[in-house]
Amino acid sequence: MGKATITSGGEDGSYQIRLDYGKDERTKRVNELTATIEGLTTKIAEEQIKYDAEKLKVDAATTRLNSAIDAYVSATKASANPADWKPALEAFKARQKELFDAQSKFAPIGIKLDELSAEKAQAIKDRSYWEGLELEANQQAW
Repeated sequence: MGKATITSGGEDGSYQIRLDYGKDERTKRVNELTATIEGLTTKIAEEQIKYDAEKLKVDAATTRLNSAIDAYVSATKASANPADWKPALEAFKARQKELFDAQSKFAPIGIKLDELSAEKAQAIKDRSYWEGLELEANQQAW
């Protein structure tokens, strides 16, 4: 809702007025969006800590899987008997499951982090929009 305030004049029927098209609403929205951005910044920092911790687990599991692959290849080269490969194959399967489990915990955190970052980017964009609105004007009126 807009309002007009007479700022000067009136002697000859001409006035200077200031038109307000919703400056208070803009201020309210900017404040709300600023609070949202601050909250999202905190959530992103918390999720980033979880993400980094789970990433370390994925990296470690990947390293162990690669070692298990190397051990299995070495076992197959060392013996023509498949029974001799069995321990290396079982170790490979265990490391493969370990990596899958680590990735299963890691992926959702990455998705959530991306969602929070996108939400924050939108809130920043919305705040810029509201901050850029010119909602006051001065003009002459009769």
